Amino acid sequence: MNVSNGPSRICTEEKSDGLASTGLKLHKVTLRKDAESHDFGFSVSDGLLEKGVFVNLIRPEGPADQGGLQPFDRILQVNRVRTRDLDCCLTVPLIMEAGESLDLVISRTPLSAGHNGLSDYNFTKSLIHVSEPRTKSIAL
Repeated sequence: MNVSNGPSRICTEEKSDGLASTGLKLHKVTLRKDAESHDFGFSVSDGLLEKGVFVNLIRPEGPADQGGLQPFDRILQVNRVRTRDLDCCLTVPLIMEAGESLDLVISRTPLSAGHNGLSDYNFTKSLIHVSEPRTKSIAL
């Protein structure tokens, strides 16, 4: 279990139900809403080639960044509600209604685990002009 010193934390678990053979790792992430911006510091989008909701952009130094969330993480659960087969239209309201604390279960592939190429983007501008291979993007 890895716990950061900040207001957010990420815990890593490897599941033995076949996920290990695919390289997927499950992570539990707890985020605290930013007191100044009143958000969790990330945006999500629907998967293009597979069902599900994926983390799209991370605001540098925001709660999601400090909590270890990464672009391309797939959101499997929001505050004990399974979201694996849901789209943004159903998942975003769960995140918005979370209050000051958000508990997520995400899956991460080894290919996306070291990805930080979005850190140089202007977060606000990128939300308006998204060029990622996703459908729509929703900031949270």
